[in-house]
Amino acid sequence: MTTIPGKLPFQMVIKFENPRSKAKLTRAKVKRSRMGCLSCRKRKKKCDECKPSCSSCLSRGVECVWPEGKERLPKAYQIPSPVTVLHKRKKIATSNADPVGKEVKLELSPPCSNLSDFPHLSPAVEPLSPEEYESLDNETCMVVSTRTNSSNMIEPMDVDLLRILPLQMLRPTENQLFMDACVNGFITSVGPQYTHPLLTTNATFTPLLRRNRVIEKVGEACGCAFLSWSSPNLIDLSVKKYQAAILGIMEYVDSRPIAEHDEIWLGAAFQLLCLGAKVTSHCDNKVGATNLKNSYKLIKAKVSRRQKSLEVERLEGPKLPNDGFFEDVSSNSLKLEIKNTLIGYENSRRNALFGKQFERMFIESFLYNYSVSILTTHDIENYPNPFEVFKILKAYLKTPLFSCDVVWMNNPVLGAASDAFEVAAKASYLIRTARSQWSMDCAKKLLDIAKFYPTPIIPPEIRVNERKYANLKESVKVAEIVIRASSIVLRKVVDPTLSEYDPDVQRDIDYIMPRLFQIPLSSRISLILTWSLFIVGLSLINDNQRKFVVNMLLNVEEMSHARALDSVIDVLNVSWGLTSSHGLQSDTRGLDVLLDRSLLCAVFI
Repeated sequence: MTTIPGKLPFQMVIKFENPRSKAKLTRAKVKRSRMGCLSCRKRKKKCDECKPSCSSCLSRGVECVWPEGKERLPKAYQIPSPVTVLHKRKKIATSNADPVGKEVKLELSPPCSNLSDFPHLSPAVEPLSPEEYESLDNETCMVVSTRTNSSNMIEPMDVDLLRILPLQMLRPTENQLFMDACVNGFITSVGPQYTHPLLTTNATFTPLLRRNRVIEKVGEACGCAFLSWSSPNLIDLSVKKYQAAILGIMEYVDSRPIAEHDEIWLGAAFQLLCLGAKVTSHCDNKVGATNLKNSYKLIKAKVSRRQKSLEVERLEGPKLPNDGFFEDVSSNSLKLEIKNTLIGYENSRRNALFGKQFERMFIESFLYNYSVSILTTHDIENYPNPFEVFKILKAYLKTPLFSCDVVWMNNPVLGAASDAFEVAAKASYLIRTARSQWSMDCAKKLLDIAKFYPTPIIPPEIRVNERKYANLKESVKVAEIVIRASSIVLRKVVDPTLSEYDPDVQRDIDYIMPRLFQIPLSSRISLILTWSLFIVGLSLINDNQRKFVVNMLLNVEEMSHARALDSVIDVLNVSWGLTSSHGLQSDTRGLDVLLDRSLLCAVFI
């Protein structure tokens, strides 16, 4: 046996090593994607490829530059310097740090709609420059809770900085407090119905508030106005913030055509501005009407594009089963249904689901505010025709998104009263337009519909759950109240000399008042009763009933902080021959107010 000098035989077979030594691992070569942004590729970081600005660039506050196709990384490419945050107290880059002075280029998706119809507000605040389009966090979209934790709205801070920063620097900024008030106060307060958890105002509007700085300013304005109800020192600031939000959207839409991916957050912004006008001081129904007109432009553009897409699918075959809708399968557990709905779908389908949720909320919020504004708008000639609007959108209201105890739980704003509000919108339109044979015939047909209106039915098995039954019963009562209030308006269309003392009118009042008494003062369902309360108030001849209606309006005003309802009470007082708190004067009384344009236009519902 051949041996090596200086080594024993067994040492030639067994190799002794230090047991603590670690084996050297060869790292596998990773072929990096060339689809990421140039900044991430330069830093050799994984890019999430969210366009137009990835999360890494957003968090660092740098411009996100994308290659054309599979272009190689230029050797001379330099990562842009982070933008200095304007707030001196906030010395760290946050996830919503926006590039300043950057030219924003959006990818346009034809057809593009043009939005330039905005109210001319006093330019007390500098116009806002367009901000970067921020990608939507899919997990945030899937909010199931009806209340969002306020801590989510405050930007995270570096743990090391917490040891050295003074306590006053750790407090949330003023804008963060306003955003928190918007999420946990304002947005929660405008949700009237007992609905599916994924269709609540918090689950639909809240995730969109961080899309970009433009809609953030809308949220801050609404939150500030909401707080100004109990803090009058914020009134002037809330007006300035509302003007800033309007000017920000004006700047955005005037700088580019509206692309398809802008529609979802712009729709939320317009509806929040419409609702925010009711809680902001010095706003009237002209501001709300303009936001509603712009909402309708977005809706029409979206509907037109969808119709073209469906036509293509008919020819080529659908790409997704059931056009993205989930089958209406009965489920005994709502929580289980929510989990099953969200599990197993990739991000594209999750985004599609959120789009359906928000689309339902957006359309219903528009339809409600549009329906109650027709009666009091200044410019009825240029307002959308409700006969056209409901013809286009009714199919979207009637298609259920989720399996619920009753089908109208898929209607987060209108609830069981969707058909009743359609009649109310058309009745308001007929009373405001010139009297003609066509309007007379329409009014008579609508009266027949109202007369034989079928009351929505609650399944008997739901009576076991008292709370659920009570919530659903309130929605049914609203439907009954709205349809009878619409009947009063339609009778005034047919007979302009109709008085509040007419027996038919008083029969409607006798039907409505007991149902109003049965609605608890704490119920948010009364938020959508303001139009009906106005019509009922004009028809009342009993002082105690008048006081009850005023108290109910004041309760709604307190609940939602809606200063606009002062105008409703003022006009009712004038119609009853009482003194207006804002100096409004007129000799018009009772139901004749429905024919007095000046008094109607003073109302903001």
